[in-house]
Amino acid sequence: GLAGSDGYSGYSDHVSPQSCPRCSCRSSSDGSRFAHAPQTLADAALLALGPQPRAEEVHKALEPMAELWRGSPRLVTKLLSNLAKERLPAVAIHVLGFMQARRVEANAFHYGAAMSACDKGKQWQLALSLLLSMTGSGLAPDLVTYNSAISALSLIKHNSDNNTVRKGGQWCTALALLADMTEARLYLDQVSYNTAITACSKQGEWQLALDLFRKMSEMGVEPDHISYNAAITACSNGDQWHLSMQLFGSMAEVR
Repeated sequence: GLAGSDGYSGYSDHVSPQSCPRCSCRSSSDGSRFAHAPQTLADAALLALGPQPRAEEVHKALEPMAELWRGSPRLVTKLLSNLAKERLPAVAIHVLGFMQARRVEANAFHYGAAMSACDKGKQWQLALSLLLSMTGSGLAPDLVTYNSAISALSLIKHNSDNNTVRKGGQWCTALALLADMTEARLYLDQVSYNTAITACSKQGEWQLALDLFRKMSEMGVEPDHISYNAAITACSNGDQWHLSMQLFGSMAEVR
């Protein structure tokens, strides 16, 4: 297995359900409590590592969980959701890494929870990396995953730092992927489209913003005033004044 750092001792070296004074799992009459005791200890061990642990520290803390997780994938979802609430994206990424190393299959719920952690932790690069990894693994993103991705995209501010993002092609690749996802058999609501259009507008990607706006109606989602305003702003930022005026005229018909 992966070795931990010299100064770190995993929880399994010192704590067991039998020795934990707060654990009532010693009684064999409550098998369900005993089954979840290792998971509870693993959760506590991860939180004790702090926001930026090393991969080997996370792997060592989770070592006893591999077999349990294979039979109970919901336990992983719960753990990753807790990490999202605590805004610990780095830890969530290491958890997915542990799953891959120990051949524990990750599903769409696991990726969605990890992406939510990245979104809440304002780590848009990690969120997009997970999205690409997820689709590359053949997993279809669900609505929660999609909304986490576009919410992460909206964190990118239009400033000089984005030159690196644009030169690396990450922004264009991510937006192209988001545009393609609207063609999937997935019901995207107004919030999903509006957030995506706004994210495109912030980066001056008026073509993609307009494409997403048009796809709303095609997919049976009626644009609202927020949709129109985001699309108009995108076109204005791209100096497409004639398109802005067309959209403004059409917006009068919105209820």
